[in-house]
Amino acid sequence: MDVTIYLADQNPHRDRSLGITQMTLGLLGELGQRPGLHLRTLGSKSSAPFEVEGVDQHRLPWSTDHGLGRLLADHLHPVLHRPQSDLWYYPKGYLSRLARPRAKTVITMHDMILQHYVDHYPTARSKANYTYWLGLAADSLRRADRILTISKNAEQQIRDFCERRKFQPPPIQVTYEACSFEHLHPDETPKEDYVLHLYSDAPHKKSAMLLDWWQTPGDLPPLHLVGKDRPGPDGVHSLPFLDREALIQVIRKARALVLPSEIEGFGLPGLEAYFLGTPVVYAAGTAVEEILGVGTDKGRFTLDERESFQPALDEVLAMDEGEIRAVGTTLRERFSWERFGNAVLEGFEATLKT
Repeated sequence: MDVTIYLADQNPHRDRSLGITQMTLGLLGELGQRPGLHLRTLGSKSSAPFEVEGVDQHRLPWSTDHGLGRLLADHLHPVLHRPQSDLWYYPKGYLSRLARPRAKTVITMHDMILQHYVDHYPTARSKANYTYWLGLAADSLRRADRILTISKNAEQQIRDFCERRKFQPPPIQVTYEACSFEHLHPDETPKEDYVLHLYSDAPHKKSAMLLDWWQTPGDLPPLHLVGKDRPGPDGVHSLPFLDREALIQVIRKARALVLPSEIEGFGLPGLEAYFLGTPVVYAAGTAVEEILGVGTDKGRFTLDERESFQPALDEVLAMDEGEIRAVGTTLRERFSWERFGNAVLEGFEATLKT
């Protein structure tokens, strides 16, 4: 099987979607080892290098970290680059609107959070931005030969979106995802007296709500925020953005990770925390519950019920080291790179059979 993978739309130094770049790199490393599978990538001068053994690399001769270059690459690449491929794969989910590859196409659509923003936070982005990206998402979902996605929750988001747009999507397959911390394990790093939150200004992440809760008198432990460069209230310690190794240590030392997002496609930080020996408090009814629920039902709270948070936090703080490690082991086995690679490859094979 010969597969071309479009990567010119991934510029991690500018993108919001660093998790997709991380996923793509790991997936390339996994699939690059598979016999009978030839992979080539198409990037740009500015896109992530994705230098993976066993994967041929091609680049368009311009950068795609600015508007015009990105538009040209996204919508003209099937004309500019015509490999003899059986299939094109789009890890970020968006097809060209002006040209179609001379092969079948598979996309991974990670979520429909942008539609959630139109419904709940209409002023967070410009109307033109919403119109362009939602139109491109609808066109891609309609025209792809197969849609891969990373949770059943995300699948339902996609189906609801297609129903609103009044079209029937092609086959949708849930592959789930994997975590770059898969080979890391809890160590002897002692816990410190704080819980951790990865701060974001994005309203669906609910960081502002969490800060409000910590300003309310109560029996909450100190809160550390990674990625917030402004001082917080009493009991809240702000940290800058951290590199990978520093972030790993901060997670290891935390008594718990607080993940209050109201919508996610997968919820990767929850896996990362358990792999490092730190339990997680999270919002019920999200993809995070679906993923972490494979290993434990502890730590759920209801976003619109403030009083449900403290019991959920107390519940995970009471978990002993053995229980946390057992949850991490279960999650590591279920959401491994091998299983993820198998699922994606099954999607490719099923597409070529139709």
